Amino acid sequence: MDELSLDQLAEAIEQVADSTSDNFIKMSRMLGLDPLTDFAGADLSGANLIRANLRGADLGEADLRGAKLRGADLRGADLRGALVSEADLRGADLRGALVSGALVMEADLRGADLRGALVSEADFSWPLLSGADLSWTLLRGALLKVALLSGADLREALLRGALLSEALLRGALLSEADLPEVISGKEDTELSGLDQDIPLG
Repeated sequence: MDELSLDQLAEAIEQVADSTSDNFIKMSRMLGLDPLTDFAGADLSGANLIRANLRGADLGEADLRGAKLRGADLRGADLRGALVSEADLRGADLRGALVSGALVMEADLRGADLRGALVSEADFSWPLLSGADLSWTLLRGALLKVALLSGADLREALLRGALLSEALLRGALLSEADLPEVISGKEDTELSGLDQDIPLG
């Protein structure tokens, strides 16, 4: 790729973010951008990234608020410190992604695959996570306030120190999960119908 000046890079990123093109990768390359490296810290709020192949992409500290990421391939992507609030991540593949410190408030992650993702200290307040696969996910210190986790798979997830205040966990799979103290005797956390084989306090 030819080197772009900072101004040219910013202008190209803005064109991609504003584009209604369904082919994000093609549009990026047409403008001389590498979609795997040039979007760290970029403003991609509201961008159409449906089914985009962003495997291994560096999106650290990027603004993805309200972005359309339904079915996107984000395996191994770096989303540390990113703003992902109100984004549509239904069915997205986030296996092994780095999401630590990201703000993912009110995002729709129904049916998303986060197996093995590193989500420590991320803010997942008010998210839709029903049916999501969070098995083997590192969620230590994460905020999952008012999280809809009905039917989610949290088997062997590391949740110690996470905040699950007012979370709905009906039907969630929690076998061998490393559970946070909040699960024990927290009245505002819905625990009915759990499929788990370990004591909750």
